[in-house]
Amino acid sequence: MTHEQIIRIKMFQVVRDYLANNVGLVGNLPNYSEWFTSFSDAIAALYKMMVAQAEDSTGVSVRKNELKQALGNAAFNLASRIHSYAMQNHLPQLKANSYYPISRFRFGTDTYVRNHARKLHDLAQQHLEPLAPWGVTPETLETLSIEIETYNEALIQKRSKVTAQTSVTKHIETLFMEANEALAQLDALVDIIRLAEPSFFRGYQAARRLVDTRTNSLAMQGQVLDDTNEQPVPNVTIELMRLPLNGHAPVTKQSARLGGFRVKSLEPGMYRLTASKLGYTEQSFEVAVNSGETTDVRIAIRKA
Repeated sequence: MTHEQIIRIKMFQVVRDYLANNVGLVGNLPNYSEWFTSFSDAIAALYKMMVAQAEDSTGVSVRKNELKQALGNAAFNLASRIHSYAMQNHLPQLKANSYYPISRFRFGTDTYVRNHARKLHDLAQQHLEPLAPWGVTPETLETLSIEIETYNEALIQKRSKVTAQTSVTKHIETLFMEANEALAQLDALVDIIRLAEPSFFRGYQAARRLVDTRTNSLAMQGQVLDDTNEQPVPNVTIELMRLPLNGHAPVTKQSARLGGFRVKSLEPGMYRLTASKLGYTEQSFEVAVNSGETTDVRIAIRKA
């Protein structure tokens, strides 16, 4: 859910409680019970979905990120061993194929880490016997293979959660429509006793106010680094396009002096992030934004 939706749910709850505490004044208004029940049911469903959405997305993201870091470290370790073997035995093609700056595994996309870990596994398999003195054995490759598959399962689970959230978002929109309709009907009923019960009406108006308690909420933060030397790259244009592409306007930011950038408000879902700067190769990848958490992004770009 968006921060604005959460604020509105809290307002709904305050209004519901205020009306429940003053049922003696409003209980006999025409069809009041019907609209109050509809309003309360929609609030309960919205609150339940808000809590479940926050718990599910956070847990999956944490596990995926932990597995990504572990796999990236293992892949870089293997790449270093293959690269050393290739250098000592004057194998230029293998040397080129096994060269990976550590930044590529630290800041690469989810699919980049998975695909290149697989590539290194297959490369080592082809040179398994001569790589033995470098600590590359069938056992180490089997361990890496398990790490790759475990991480791949986490990626599938992550995408499933995002897909499920899209369906949930539509249901949330329906519930908000129901709550807003019921609230509009309650507003009209309360207006009947506005002059007769001025003190009650002033309290009702206070309950209907939206209160934003947010201080520094971030949807995404990140840094752009040079792929070769890991130095910050300023003035990089960061464009975020909501997926699927259906006419949403892109969100555009620019990296600061130390390569950092921040985005304060984004709808939960999948986005295509594109980083571009004159003289550098454009980078583009997908990134998930989850409700209630800040997405951390590291982008490594290379000079053209």
